[in-house]
Amino acid sequence: MAGKFMSRKGIVDTKKDEERTNSIQKRERLTKHPIRAGVCQCYNPNCGAWHDILTDRNIPTDDECDEILKQHHKDKKKNS
Repeated sequence: MAGKFMSRKGIVDTKKDEERTNSIQKRERLTKHPIRAGVCQCYNPNCGAWHDILTDRNIPTDDECDEILKQHHKDKKKNS
């Protein structure tokens, strides 16, 4: 069984689009930007999803991630 809401063809289509988007991302040197998947929400089980490269946002570096997590833990302790 392929999935509850998508047929095997829809899942394969989604995976191929993800691979295509990753190639575009690498080719255009946009590896520091996140990718978001979108689904059309139609009732056709053969319809897959598409992927967008969000050029208005950047993926944080490892150092920035550490700082974000430290701040999050401080805020969480403060609110508890």
